[in-house]
Amino acid sequence: MKVDFDLDTVDSLILEIGKTYRMQSVTHPLTREFFMMRPEILLPDFISLEKEEGLDMEGTHGCIYTLKTKKPGEGTLISSIIDLKSGVPAIEKKVPVEVR
Repeated sequence: MKVDFDLDTVDSLILEIGKTYRMQSVTHPLTREFFMMRPEILLPDFISLEKEEGLDMEGTHGCIYTLKTKKPGEGTLISSIIDLKSGVPAIEKKVPVEVR
């Protein structure tokens, strides 16, 4: 299924209030060193996480999030791939987001 935007390729987002968007998280190749990983997202309070689906790309950590904008606001969306052994992000991207 199609995504509205891919966090690996965007630097900022301007979204419309009351809309639902499908977003691909940041991604990371599955390797021996990066085996025990999981995607994580932190959202501003004016955006809600409606659904999280596995990424349909073999050999890649990541997922597809369905997000809904609730009210106007400005903030930062943080998408990361967390190393489950250390609890520390192996990769993290902060994206400024505005809902109008």
